[in-house]
Amino acid sequence: MLRWGAMPPSTRRQLDAWRDDPNPWATVQLCETLASWRGLHVPLANWLANEATALHPDDVPVLVGVGHVLLVAGELARAKELLLRAAASEPERLATFRVLGEVMLRSGDCIGFERVLRHAAALRRATPEPAPAPMEPMRDPFELSFDTAPEPRRLDDDEPTNVTSMAQILAAAHPEADAPHPGLEQSGDRPCADAPVPVAAAESPGCAPAA
Repeated sequence: MLRWGAMPPSTRRQLDAWRDDPNPWATVQLCETLASWRGLHVPLANWLANEATALHPDDVPVLVGVGHVLLVAGELARAKELLLRAAASEPERLATFRVLGEVMLRSGDCIGFERVLRHAAALRRATPEPAPAPMEPMRDPFELSFDTAPEPRRLDDDEPTNVTSMAQILAAAHPEADAPHPGLEQSGDRPCADAPVPVAAAESPGCAPAA
């Protein structure tokens, strides 16, 4: 029985889920997880390679993923075999030659590494890069934009306004100016403009006019 070793709980759960449903997408995801795990050992890598290639012998992403796992585990000869099979099936897939070039380099195959590097460079040149999005011209933040300023609203002739006249403002501020005197409201009299005004200063002896 194969022992997994001190595997992280998340990796173990992913492995158990893959054994229940070993579809191609789940296989590629499991290969990426195991390739990034520092505790990967050779028996586990070979077991995964046997199971995955038996289930998906012609799936190129699966072959590349398994080849990456074998590369991390140090199984360079078997990784090279699977990656060459994937490269023959899809010679335009750049990801295959990236892993294959590393396998050639680690195994000491300088001629094979140079061929893989040339082929990857040719694929890189043949793949058109997406055009960058056009940049909008920068605008001075202190510049006034009269084109975007809202146009002032004009009132129609028949539209009512809320403008208050000066007379209405004064009447609202001093309401007692227009109110009648309380004593005159009861008698019904109005103040007479011809009534004499008493002068208290004339009756005082100290205020007599000088001769």
